[in-house]
Amino acid sequence: MCTYAQRITPDATWNTKMTNKSNRPFFCYVTPSDIAYILSLIKNRKDMWDQTKRIQENPEARHEKRAKPLFSTGEGKRRESGKTVWNNDGLEFFYTAERNWMEVYNSKEQFSALVNGWEIWEPNNKTRKDPIRTKWRREEQDNNKKSGEEKRPWWENEEQGYASDLELNAEYDLDKITCDKVVQELGEYEEEEAG
Repeated sequence: MCTYAQRITPDATWNTKMTNKSNRPFFCYVTPSDIAYILSLIKNRKDMWDQTKRIQENPEARHEKRAKPLFSTGEGKRRESGKTVWNNDGLEFFYTAERNWMEVYNSKEQFSALVNGWEIWEPNNKTRKDPIRTKWRREEQDNNKKSGEEKRPWWENEEQGYASDLELNAEYDLDKITCDKVVQELGEYEEEEAG
């Protein structure tokens, strides 16, 4: 998620989203379609990346046949508006991945596990997660901040994330470990505010 799904949107936009809509995890902004798209891109180019790595490690591997993308060659096809250069296997992979992720998002139990796992997980380099880290705030702090803000344009007040037309529930419950982490982060936040 930090390496690929985060790149769907620039880091500055993620920072703004995560700050303005505090207490909402990253997965409330990333759709199953986004995740399926990223997985499709990775699977499409995996053989090529593996071959490049083999060549770097073993120069004798340069002589093997050049690997091609799995789902899209783009050769012999003229680009046309509204038509994809992906083959049927690629489209099937994408739509299957999207359907599987929609099931996760629509299952409160699975989506809760995903959100809780995300909140607890920390990469080795913790700064990689910073743009998409949940900004935890106490509710009264959010209300006070909103009342002091100037009037924003309507398009900034629009809800981002999931709408009913996507047929996604995206409901979740935070477990005890995640709640303990949130309390710890709120304590550190209050110390920074006081200092």
